[in-house]
Amino acid sequence: MNASNAYALSPPSPNTSLTIVGASSTLGKLIIPDIPKLLPHYKSITLVTGPTNKSFPDLKKLLPSATLQTYTEFESSSAPCPNTDCLFITPPSSFASYSSTLTSLLPKFPPPSTITLISSAGVYGNLSGPVTSLTPLSSTPTPRQSNLQSGESAILSHPRGYIIRLAGLWTSTRGPHRYWVENGSVKGDPSGGVNLLHYEDAATAVIKCLSNLRTYEGEERVVLVSDGKGTVSRKNICEVTVKSRKWKGKRVMPEFVGGETKRGRPEKEPERVYIPSGELLEGWEGGRSFEDGMS
Repeated sequence: MNASNAYALSPPSPNTSLTIVGASSTLGKLIIPDIPKLLPHYKSITLVTGPTNKSFPDLKKLLPSATLQTYTEFESSSAPCPNTDCLFITPPSSFASYSSTLTSLLPKFPPPSTITLISSAGVYGNLSGPVTSLTPLSSTPTPRQSNLQSGESAILSHPRGYIIRLAGLWTSTRGPHRYWVENGSVKGDPSGGVNLLHYEDAATAVIKCLSNLRTYEGEERVVLVSDGKGTVSRKNICEVTVKSRKWKGKRVMPEFVGGETKRGRPEKEPERVYIPSGELLEGWEGGRSFEDGMS
């Protein structure tokens, strides 16, 4: 999974098409409306949803010119898609075998087509200190991290496969803060730091990477995206949430439980800070802080 197997790129055809798998996701719906303006070299767009077509009307409103497919229709076609880039957003939890699913993409999008996988920064494991796109992954991954790693490896075996790892995604109503304040309790160290990224900022980062990929000839294959503001403690996340316009007066500060060793002493978690990095991210303006976004 290092950059040594990189493929020397030449700019793709200006008539390139784009297929987005997982188009009906929150992230997909934020990316789609900006494609005509910010990625005008894509003349034909195919939006692939989940197993049903219930999201077709919403997607058609976002991009009337798009071709719509269910994932079942997309999967059943074995024909290659020449000169078509693929953005794969759907998370591992949607598939029985994540790596097999991603491996099956490779013949559909032969070079010079590109395949860009949206992955999670959680793939790094329980590291400490600053983490960048070039930081080696954990050699003792958890089952979830192992699943992410195997999926990424499948994409990186493609000559023009790329990975975009995203920090913890959130909006005012989605993310760990909502679960914590609604549940009324938080397991873990109150001072433990969380790396965050607003969904809208994630969308602009993905679009910037796809735009840069059009002429990219470098060797780096992985991008790491966070808001670039450092970590926010669980306690601070909850404090900001209960004081925010959306949640003020509706929820109170949750109780912190757990996060202690067997001897009853507070268990300190490794402090890791995700640094936005990777050549394909060049020109991205960065993200908003959690406090600013919730105010």
